Amino acid sequence: MIQSVIATPPVDACDDPPLAADALGLVLSIKPRFAELIVRGEKRVEFRRRFAACHAGRRVWFYASTPARVVRVSARVARVVHARPDRLWRAYRACGGVGRAEFDAYFEGCARGAALELTDAAELSTPRDLAWLRRRGFVPPMSYRVIRGDEAWARAIAV
Repeated sequence: MIQSVIATPPVDACDDPPLAADALGLVLSIKPRFAELIVRGEKRVEFRRRFAACHAGRRVWFYASTPARVVRVSARVARVVHARPDRLWRAYRACGGVGRAEFDAYFEGCARGAALELTDAAELSTPRDLAWLRRRGFVPPMSYRVIRGDEAWARAIAV
């Protein structure tokens, strides 16, 4: 786990409804270059404008958006840290996989953001492209969403 000086709210502080017992985790949309950095171990934090702390400990599958359009990597969210963007930058700039200008543009107008500390990153043995995923009911999320246990595509990649 990444050491941080930022205080984070208790894990039970959650804006999202409780996950169903059959939830497998989450799927997050990211840019393909960020997926590559996670695979290489160079990106160990994912920045989000909003993200519920209650998802700490959950497995996340990353959907790399256009042009890749593939699920090829997963990781565990070790901790979710909420803070002002300037504090997030100071704490995580070395492992966030993004430069300062892009970080500032992403968080423009945002008083507080989230840093998802990632652990146990693993590349899927069989990456799944969007055509394969859609045939099994997958709809790429704009940001993120819960994966239900009854979703055929999720069962196939969660193994």
